[in-house]
Amino acid sequence: MTSPQASAWSDDGYVTETPYTRSYLRYQTPIAMSFAAQANGFDAPDFRKSFHYCDLGCGEAVTVLALATAYPHGTFVGVDLNPVHTAHAQAFAERLNLKNITFFTGTFDAFAAQNTVEFDYVAAHGVYSWVAPEVRTSLVQAAHDCLGTGGLFYFCHYVLPGGAPTEALFHMFKALFPDDAKSLNHGAAQALKTLRALEKANVAIFDEQHDLRESLTELENRDARYLVHEFCNQHFCPRFFKDVADDLAQQDFTFVGTTRPERLQTKNLLPIGSAAEALDGQSLLDAEIQASLFSNDAFRWDVFKKAVKPSQTVSDIGHYFLDSEAFPFAYPKSVTLWDRQVSFDTDVFRAIINPAHSGTFTINDVIQHSEMVEFGSEMVLQTVFDMLASRKFQPLVRSALPPVSRSKTSFRFTNGFPTIFFERDFLTEGFVCFPSEITGSAIVLSGFQALAAVQIIGRDIPTALSTTRSIIESLSPKVRKNIGVPVGYADELFKRDEKRFKNQTLPKLIKYEIIS
Repeated sequence: MTSPQASAWSDDGYVTETPYTRSYLRYQTPIAMSFAAQANGFDAPDFRKSFHYCDLGCGEAVTVLALATAYPHGTFVGVDLNPVHTAHAQAFAERLNLKNITFFTGTFDAFAAQNTVEFDYVAAHGVYSWVAPEVRTSLVQAAHDCLGTGGLFYFCHYVLPGGAPTEALFHMFKALFPDDAKSLNHGAAQALKTLRALEKANVAIFDEQHDLRESLTELENRDARYLVHEFCNQHFCPRFFKDVADDLAQQDFTFVGTTRPERLQTKNLLPIGSAAEALDGQSLLDAEIQASLFSNDAFRWDVFKKAVKPSQTVSDIGHYFLDSEAFPFAYPKSVTLWDRQVSFDTDVFRAIINPAHSGTFTINDVIQHSEMVEFGSEMVLQTVFDMLASRKFQPLVRSALPPVSRSKTSFRFTNGFPTIFFERDFLTEGFVCFPSEITGSAIVLSGFQALAAVQIIGRDIPTALSTTRSIIESLSPKVRKNIGVPVGYADELFKRDEKRFKNQTLPKLIKYEIIS
């Protein structure tokens, strides 16, 4: 791959010409990392107390800025090589008057060399797969050097065998990138166009690997910035999970879980039967290595712990509040947890719903509830895990509020993050991020729901909804598409979105104290 300017990449081949997309990554929150470790029997930092958190390769830093808002008692650092990223992030923090976050511009080696903090949490989302081998080494070394003993390392990366189609597309992009490209954006667009022509001509690779056709269609609908950063780097190297885990073990890291709740128990990764039973009795790591292979893993959201003894089992998930993400409270009779089907049409599930749906009971409260005695704590706990894995439920940092609103009420945000993010990013990124101290994470809304959530501030509900519709009708078709609103926004669609906002979105914003 060539380019008219060598400055389009960093010295080690990472794209610097174009800033990356802005997005919120819910899987690298302190609560998700600690829960993953404790659910598998390992102790973890207490995110309810003061802690230190570092995001290596933070990009535009939407996630770490949101986390600094959701955890005002924590201290956060975002590290990125691209000065445009860190400048944007610093400007946002200053507008929000966030005092618990700083940014470092430079390499992982340079940051680790000057760092004096023992971090409780270190995160690195995706970076590992797109950098040169020596940078992969320095990333893991920096995480090791910056973490305190017992700290958690969130490590998200592409893996084989499932990542093979993406790797093939990456190399095809490199081969088809035009020598006379004016920019990386221009070259990526041209390479994508050529790929589509080859697909229409039924060249063998598309004819024989049908997944590539779907991937190509997905890429054509992606933001140009995503395309450049995913396919115009000089390096892309998905690896088998075992090889990655072996490398991290050399730096005293132990695999302790994953922040994807449906993957948290390895038995969810394979259908019930001989394949799943083969994992029984194996260590957590060995079971995960096999499951990663046979479930055709493409992307992983792993948590590793620094300096832990295999015999260390000091788990306590009882303090987490159990909450229903579904509102109103309606649940399917069965769900598929990655590759394992479970039924929610059971007496134990129905018994758990009553104390669990409000977000005001801890897991211990639920297990010890009088209605659970007949089922036994083991069955109740397994059902709780299945509920969380369904993503209809979630653990909370602290108790939720009653999701009650009145039509005449005038609302306000409990922090300034959504307003600043809306003004800066909504029309270009198509979503708004709403951090919550109760969830220890953020709600991400797009389209009508995001716009109405911002317009509700200082207004009653009817006025906010009518204002939202007026704004949508004033937007160009291109902008409407970008924020996820149909061009032909008829009365029927408005009534549907209005009902959803009043019955689902607004109660959630109140329940998690995002607005008051």
